[in-house]
Amino acid sequence: MVTQTDIPSDLTDDGKAFLFQNLDAQLNSAILYALLHGLYTGILAVTLWNIFINKCWPIRRAMVYVIILLHALITIGVAATWSSIHSAFIANGQSFWTVYLKLASASQAAYWEVGITASMSTILADLYVIWCCWMVWGRRWLVVLLPILSLVCAIGSRIMVIYYNHANASAFVAIFLMLYTSFILATTLSCTLLIIYRILTVAGARRGAEGRLRVFH
Repeated sequence: MVTQTDIPSDLTDDGKAFLFQNLDAQLNSAILYALLHGLYTGILAVTLWNIFINKCWPIRRAMVYVIILLHALITIGVAATWSSIHSAFIANGQSFWTVYLKLASASQAAYWEVGITASMSTILADLYVIWCCWMVWGRRWLVVLLPILSLVCAIGSRIMVIYYNHANASAFVAIFLMLYTSFILATTLSCTLLIIYRILTVAGARRGAEGRLRVFH
């Protein structure tokens, strides 16, 4: 059993308040993460049901595989996060100091599980968006060249984040984490804008052709 004497005597009241706020934020974020995962699971169930009752099942098989794989990766991340939270707040919840020490010395296995699954789900989602953009544009590789390069840069940045995080180089971690986020955002936005532009231009061309045909008749 941990007593008050186990807490450092030089820890000020402001330091204790900061630790309480930090622990509260981590616990609340884990609870929100679990709630969002439950909402995501419900949406997934409805989506799969609509796909299965649709007669166009062979056409949408690839999308089903991607959706299920994304959910599996996110579920692994949620399980790893809750395992770490349970170990800190329940198994080592004698005091706020023991909880803090447990979270601060979290195992590398939990870190790798959460980091790898999150990165894989993000990369998989972007790959699917790039594939959709490629199909919408008639399988033109030149159109999706920029999103592909951006995704490759994002993967490289994520690898550097993991490397410098393992080396405890926080300054480089912040830099490459910002680059990773920027490249992922650039990939998603560029593909989305290209898909929207293609749909609008094709729809506009069809409306124009139908209008000219009605005038001709």
